[in-house]
Amino acid sequence: MYSNNKIEGPRVLHEPGEYKKSIEKLKNLDIDLILTGHGQAITSAANSKLETFLTELDN
Repeated sequence: MYSNNKIEGPRVLHEPGEYKKSIEKLKNLDIDLILTGHGQAITSAANSKLETFLTELDN
């Protein structure tokens, strides 16, 4: 979900390592737009926002 200029993932992850790998693959693509299905669309700086999200997953 994307809200208030921040990506939020699911609260419970059954396979956190696989989830992180999937997000890393997305981050490595040249993405301009992400439609999350819940919340707002990410219409700018998508790669940067994914990088921030990955950093937050590690903390």
